[in-house]
Amino acid sequence: MDDLRCPHCGQELVPFELPDVTGWGAPFHMACFNDDCPYYTGSWRWMEERYGVRAGYRYRLDPETGEASPLPVWSPSAVKDRILDVEVERSVVSPIAVEVRP
Repeated sequence: MDDLRCPHCGQELVPFELPDVTGWGAPFHMACFNDDCPYYTGSWRWMEERYGVRAGYRYRLDPETGEASPLPVWSPSAVKDRILDVEVERSVVSPIAVEVRP
């Protein structure tokens, strides 16, 4: 999984379980859970200044499409309870798709 890293801090991306009814095709996405990541740490100020809300976001990657987007969080511990304890590797068939190994 060496190539699945956050482009902002270089931390390895971690799979996390999505809620049941999200509309996403995959049962999980990948995200950076590094609390020192500049993308994450700067997001709190950005959200406060632009929207007047106390929230932030983490870097997220959809493993089916390869699309990156912000993962909204309302606290430093938000979504961490959904982290999956599995190994995720790049598929040799597709440069985007990943497979989960228990």
